Amino acid sequence: HGNRYIENCPKCGRVYLRGFCTCRRGNAVHDHRTGRTCDTCHTELLDSIINFQENLPEKALKDGWAHSEKADLALVLGTSLRVSPACQLPLQAEKLIICNLQHTPADARADTRVYASTDDLMKHVMDQLEIDVPPFRVCHRIHVRASEDEKRWTIHVSDEDGHSLDYAESIRIRTKDHKSEWKADARGNASSTSPLPLPAQVEVFVTLTNGFYDEPPIVLPHTITHPLPTSSTYEATYDPRERRAWHVVMMP
Repeated sequence: HGNRYIENCPKCGRVYLRGFCTCRRGNAVHDHRTGRTCDTCHTELLDSIINFQENLPEKALKDGWAHSEKADLALVLGTSLRVSPACQLPLQAEKLIICNLQHTPADARADTRVYASTDDLMKHVMDQLEIDVPPFRVCHRIHVRASEDEKRWTIHVSDEDGHSLDYAESIRIRTKDHKSEWKADARGNASSTSPLPLPAQVEVFVTLTNGFYDEPPIVLPHTITHPLPTSSTYEATYDPRERRAWHVVMMP
């Protein structure tokens, strides 16, 4: 239970939505420290997973109860409705629809009971509402900036807001002829060890941390030109069903 993509600061309350699983492997079951710190107050961040014998966050439970009591309809999708107190929330709504492949303790109280997969049900609901649901894709936008420093050129790889790629396990820069290669530091900076003639064609390899769909590395074909500095933003998309290479385009 919870959201493994979210980690939060217990001191200032800042919430971080990540592109990777925030849970740290090897932790004891009730140790929620992720190994990262808050950008605002530098406190150790915690994942948002709720294990058995742990309480729901007080505010989330209070807000959930208030919204449930005001709801005209509660739509329950793919849950056994056996874990308290969360299982009590949808029962507070005026009407109740349950979609689950197995029986639940609240079946008798449901106004409508559907035995189907949640995807199948929601596809029919969206069709009736005439709302198009696009196929799921993993998408990342990556900014590549090249500059010159002491007769060397440096490539900085970041997200489109200038922050480091928190989903990247490693970033490598390689010339197109495969003669030279550099590994970026934790901030996404990689510098050549000697001057290189420009324009230079390089490939930026981004290996992902904890990819949930066995994603291969993202490969960005980038050209460094005069005058420096130069920059480009790329959009990389991946279809988990096709399991092919990332589709990369340069943003206008």
